[in-house]
Amino acid sequence: MPLPPLLLSALHPLRLVRAGCWVLATVLALVAGWQVHERLALWQNALHLPGRVVARGHSTVAGPTATSPRTQELRIEVDVADPRRNGRVERLSLLSPGLFLTQQPGDTVTVLHDPLTLPAQEPFVLAHPAHDMLAPALALGAAVLLLAWPGAGRWRRLGVLAALTAAPVLVGQAAAWSRADTRAADAALEARWPAWPELDAAVPRPWWWARLPWRGMNPAGASGELAGAAEYWLDTHTPWPHAEAGLSERRFKWARARVLAFKDRPRDLAGLISAGHDPNFVPLYRFFLTHYLQAQWNDPACSRCNDPSQTTEIAGDLMYLLVQNGDLDEAWHWAVALPPHKLAQADTRARLSFLIAYRGLLEAREGVDAARATLLPLVEDAEAAARSAGDTWALPRWQAFWQAASPKPPAVTAR
Repeated sequence: MPLPPLLLSALHPLRLVRAGCWVLATVLALVAGWQVHERLALWQNALHLPGRVVARGHSTVAGPTATSPRTQELRIEVDVADPRRNGRVERLSLLSPGLFLTQQPGDTVTVLHDPLTLPAQEPFVLAHPAHDMLAPALALGAAVLLLAWPGAGRWRRLGVLAALTAAPVLVGQAAAWSRADTRAADAALEARWPAWPELDAAVPRPWWWARLPWRGMNPAGASGELAGAAEYWLDTHTPWPHAEAGLSERRFKWARARVLAFKDRPRDLAGLISAGHDPNFVPLYRFFLTHYLQAQWNDPACSRCNDPSQTTEIAGDLMYLLVQNGDLDEAWHWAVALPPHKLAQADTRARLSFLIAYRGLLEAREGVDAARATLLPLVEDAEAAARSAGDTWALPRWQAFWQAASPKPPAVTAR
């Protein structure tokens, strides 16, 4: 049975090629527009930090398998003041083929920092048209070539391509403009929260605070109103494709707001802010120890909910982070400020947290031998207490205490 003329016309090889070009060009144009939108949003929301180029270099990177071809990475090294470390200058190695050939040591570049959208492993990116627009330009250029066949309608095809490229940018900007009302509603909500001047002075709201909307929730409200709210709120802010980007910031914002409901409840406050070795929580740890170091509480229904265990663990987490940041004097202040009876009465987990941080501090200040001489009695006492309490899980950790990882101050980079 012969095919209908219309179907034969549609299956003509030239028509099939052109249809394929349209599909591929559409995808490339949308991808280019989305990349432009992402870079524009980063420019609008991120911190703009001045950086100084100190070196250029390239390295060979092996592929994912033994037979994969090796690739060349073109990088520049930049010194920039890290806002996460109180403005301490850090040296960054940033991948940038677009700037490798144009930047020289001594040149000034702008570096963007945005923990809410950039992955934790790469929280800084360069801000320069040659870097930001290289990938979108390549994608759009390929799309133009696919639709640049001769004949009538060439400019119309390129106009459609421009509209496809602009669509993601316009949609993204419209969404950004719509968030202004949300931020106004959040500001009105936060204005009704109870005042706590000491908290506001010690733990100011960070620069990215307003970009995480409350979505109608009131974290400073009654506990009964917030069952499961924290998990829901954190999940609704999970960005794609980097689910870990901004997770620490979201946790901090929730805890910083929820603290207002626990001003006279140190037991609940300690449980709320316990977040391990999270740098965003340093101001909250410091605030808690400043105001509640001598407070006492004990919940018979919870084996860990007592002031020796919770206070000791928070002190250990704070000391660990301070040592990692090179703030040895402040870490020493909290090491000697913790009442000895609280360390002696703390549970095994809290003792481990505190003594591991204390070991890193003493090794950095006084050396390995001095640290061992000071801590050996405390470690032996903690191991005996764990054995007496039946905490068999902790015995191997105490026995390997001197080989376990401990915090180290940052290495000094030659400038």
